[in-house]
Order: sequence, then structure tokens, then C-alpha cells
Amino acid sequence: MTDNEQQNAQHTVELPGPVVAAGWLSAHLDDVVVVDVTTVPGGTPTGREVYESGHIPGAVHADLAGAFSRTDTDLPFMALDSADFAVQAGTLGIGDGDTVVVYD
Repeated sequence: MTDNEQQNAQHTVELPGPVVAAGWLSAHLDDVVVVDVTTVPGGTPTGREVYESGHIPGAVHADLAGAFSRTDTDLPFMALDSADFAVQAGTLGIGDGDTVVVYD
């Protein structure tokens, strides 16, 4: 098994639904990848600064206004194509087969 397959295997669990309760997440922190997507209108403080001031243990931060937005348009928060999204997700340690919980 490759390192990536091992990482994916440890982050795979069936979600109870599209929204999970805090208690469920607390019990499954080792089974999922937790992603903080905090974004602040106006950017002061930045979402990253809010994340750094406190976040769910083990969570990674995804910059929806930056790395996860297209750069070929002036419109904010335009979704990346699937290939670019996969690259950005990979920088956060998210791979195919991982179970991801996103919060703001």
C-alpha cells in the first residue's frame, strides 16, 4: 500500500448525512479530513487569520477567496475546474477517497 493509499484509508468513514453534529465529528476526527473555509467579507481579518486564532483540532484551512478560486476572472469565488481543484486539495492532504468535513 502506498503512503497516499494509507492516508486515504485512515480518512474514510461513512457520514451520517450531509450535515454532521459536533459530537459525531469529535468522535471521528481521526477518520476524516476537516477543512476550515472561513472567509471574511472585506478580508479584515483574513480567513487564514481567523483560522490561526482557533480552529477544530487537526483542521486545515482552504482559502476559498485565493487558492480555491479561478484567477481568470474578476468575479469572486468562481470555482476551479476539477483538475485544479484536485491539485489544491492535494496541497491540503486531501486525496481521492478521503471523507471531508467542511466548516466555516
